Amino acid sequence: MKNAIERRIQKIDELWDTIAREDGVRLIRWMPAPSDLQLVEVHLRLQIEDTGSTPDLFLKLDTPFAGADTAAGALADAIVRACEEARDETESMGFSRAWEWTARDRALAGGPRFLAACRSVIHAYGERFRLLVLWLAPSEVPDPAAWAKFLARMAAADLPPRLRIVVLDNADAPLLAGLDDSLPGVRVVEPALDMNAAMEELVRSEGNPGPGKDFRIAFVGIGTAASRGNMSAARRSARTARAVAQKEGWTDQEIAAYLAFASALVGAKRFRDAAKVCTEAFALAESPRGSSHPMVPTLKPIIRLTEGAALVAAEAHEEAAEAFRAAGELAEEIEDPLKALEAWRMAGYCHECEGRKSPAWRACSRALAAGEALPPGQRAATTLPFVGEAMLRLLAGHQNEAREKQTVHARMIALLGAAWDPEGAAAARSA
Repeated sequence: MKNAIERRIQKIDELWDTIAREDGVRLIRWMPAPSDLQLVEVHLRLQIEDTGSTPDLFLKLDTPFAGADTAAGALADAIVRACEEARDETESMGFSRAWEWTARDRALAGGPRFLAACRSVIHAYGERFRLLVLWLAPSEVPDPAAWAKFLARMAAADLPPRLRIVVLDNADAPLLAGLDDSLPGVRVVEPALDMNAAMEELVRSEGNPGPGKDFRIAFVGIGTAASRGNMSAARRSARTARAVAQKEGWTDQEIAAYLAFASALVGAKRFRDAAKVCTEAFALAESPRGSSHPMVPTLKPIIRLTEGAALVAAEAHEEAAEAFRAAGELAEEIEDPLKALEAWRMAGYCHECEGRKSPAWRACSRALAAGEALPPGQRAATTLPFVGEAMLRLLAGHQNEAREKQTVHARMIALLGAAWDPEGAAAARSA
């Protein structure tokens, strides 16, 4: 008997099979709810790894989208690279035809080059699959509107009948606005998977009876109830989870239940209530029970960060700055530079929102110091570039503006190297 997750994977497979057979469909835009997004991605990854149930060949292309003029050619080159890398493996599998990328193909550009690349795969390996499916997941999309228009043009083009394009979008924060069923060749799929209910079913059906299972059921119930808009039930689940954790001496899990409910309140736009719950969680962390638990020090900055985020959402920037300041100091105490970086960055942002340049600069300076404590390989993947951008903004009108900005640039280049590009980042965000 299949469990709750396996049944939902099967549902996605069945949806895909139905869509794949539809005449005229060339581009499928999966648009699940945030809680379901990960499972749709799992389905796609299973097909990529050839462990899924579909008879189709899936290729994931993460080529950055640099603009409509170059996108088709860049996708073609990514397909060609994938085929070249897999040449030895496919030749050993006994295909009746070898994959070829001819001189004539290489001379093509743009859309014709992309079509030639797709047809080369279908021609060489088509005996082993029903459809060639390209999952387009660009690592960078500086202009989402241009990306959506490019995809719409692609769906309406004369694509090979055995080709499908797949993109994954978030129903609550869609990137591809306007790419809908009214456009030729486009099919939007919004799978109703209810993953919160699946997780609740899973924790109820698995594991031995006892406080551990009771806690898991209540903890998952917080998110399940909140996803259905039932905040009273979410509060009851949070209380149950905390009661079990308190009885068993699991102070860290008790705090986790507070934070889960606070996140649920933020999702319900009850920002002040969320901040209040964080205050209660921090009081527990500071109590004798919290002080005696070895994991609680690592949770303290997380509590304050969560509180600060709720207060920012409530536009209470002065209070949020204080929460982030506390989070930064707590993170420094446990030598966690990543959390310290984020806390001080956000403290600086809040002060900047209030027009308080001096405390904003001090907070950003501590964020920069935290960034310097990170391993060099991790820095570019953090919010450290935003710290540099904030410091440049804060220097506007300074009596030594040019010289001080040069100093900031030098420090950021030393920390990030080529990844430091404040003008490019600002342009991408304003697009």
